[in-house]
Amino acid sequence: MRAYAMVYNVGDMLEGFATVKRLASSPAHVIPGHDPLVLRRYAAPKAELEGIAVRLDVEPRP
Repeated sequence: MRAYAMVYNVGDMLEGFATVKRLASSPAHVIPGHDPLVLRRYAAPKAELEGIAVRLDVEPRP
C-alpha cells in the first residue's frame, strides 16, 4: 500500500492496491511480477523452465 514516487493519481493507485488485496485469497497470493525474487521464491513448472517461469498455484519458498 505504498504509493510510487511518480504516479498520475495516487487515489486510483491505492484503490487498485486495495482491490488486489481484497481479491487475493491471502497475502501470499499477491505476486509482484516485476520482482526478480519471484523466480527464486516460486518453483518452476519443470527444470528446463527454472529462472523463466514459475508455478503460482503452490506456496512460495521461504
